[in-house]
Amino acid sequence: MNSIVEEFEYLSQKYKSCTAIKDDITGYSLTFQEFNQNINKIVKILKNFSINKNEKIIIFLKNHPLWHVIDLAVMKNHNISIPCDPISSFEEIKDILQQTKSKVIFTDNIKFINNIKINENIIIFYIGSFNLEQSKNIYSLEEELKQTKENDISFKLDNPDEIASILFSSGTMGVPKGVMLSHKNLFLALQDHKRIFEFNQQSQSNCVSILSPSHISPRLNTLALLLGGNTIIYSDYISYFDTVKKYKPKYLLCVPKLLDIFIEEYKKELLNKSKLFQFFHNIFFNISGLYIKNKQNILKFILMVFYFIGYK
Repeated sequence: MNSIVEEFEYLSQKYKSCTAIKDDITGYSLTFQEFNQNINKIVKILKNFSINKNEKIIIFLKNHPLWHVIDLAVMKNHNISIPCDPISSFEEIKDILQQTKSKVIFTDNIKFINNIKINENIIIFYIGSFNLEQSKNIYSLEEELKQTKENDISFKLDNPDEIASILFSSGTMGVPKGVMLSHKNLFLALQDHKRIFEFNQQSQSNCVSILSPSHISPRLNTLALLLGGNTIIYSDYISYFDTVKKYKPKYLLCVPKLLDIFIEEYKKELLNKSKLFQFFHNIFFNISGLYIKNKQNILKFILMVFYFIGYK
């Protein structure tokens, strides 16, 4: 096994009706079975549009349950996935388009479609709903998925060094530069990310994320979590804390700045509690810290009792 595509082929049978990815803002969700079915459908759609091997495909899309589906389908069809940051300027996307000579764009950015003149030979799959009749080369991905029958499509990788994805970064010079990653590169990087998480296969956990999978770390962390049967829940900055409270996730995919905000929000809520509550909170909070850091078995057992009392 030399590809993340192969890693995901068995998930629909292993976790079936369990929720794989959910957008807490829109309510759109996919089970693991639907996740795999949509991968195969998009592969079939690309073939129907005569997208040949090694053609480059841009993913210019905000967090969405279909993001990783599209990414894996592109690689499964032996095309080259080019994730773009959803906050990229139109000029940056045009530059990437020109550099890569991409044949397909997946996007949910209606302003991008309305404000950029695109060669009619480029196919755009739009994630969302709007009037498509006026544009010959723009297609609704949702409609295409509805009209496409799902078939099991086998994936065969003869050359692990085949390019799977190109990541663009402005670096220090301000001009986007592409880094080519092979199937083997991504596969080995995913194995490292899988080791970060302690999976309990009998009880899958939730993960809340607001990070764009267009960046390599959240992209691979999300895939690693999915391989453990966990559920990824997307939120935004406005609803983030409500989403965390609602789902009580085991994992958060975030950045240090967000953790700072998280702690400040927690402190504000604590100040609204009674003095007695704050007193016991501080005691049990400190005990929790000792329990997590302590490695002595006897002391750890005693601390564990107080830890769970405090947790309740």
